[in-house]
Amino acid sequence: MRGILRDLLTTRKDEVWEARDGAEAQSVYKQCRPDWVIMDVRMSPVNGIEATRQIIAHDPQARVVIVTQHDDADIGRQTREAGALACLPKDNLQAVRRFVHATPPVHP
Repeated sequence: MRGILRDLLTTRKDEVWEARDGAEAQSVYKQCRPDWVIMDVRMSPVNGIEATRQIIAHDPQARVVIVTQHDDADIGRQTREAGALACLPKDNLQAVRRFVHATPPVHP
């Protein structure tokens, strides 16, 4: 899934950092401070909602989009409470692409 998202969302000038789980995502964010974080909900040992909470606590300006295969209102509510800008379905990656590309970069 990470490879598909990377290919869909990036151009040749973009830099992409990947993480295997939520704990690694927090570490990568702190080191690289990317314009966007695309986070899966279901990961272990740290899930995407908790990782999002931690990233937002570290940097309230962080822009996190959660992707999930679960169409669940409770997950949507939890992701918003954690600070994610959106919770989008994995089966509609074009929606993720449109959302990310419609927002200007954090670091012009």
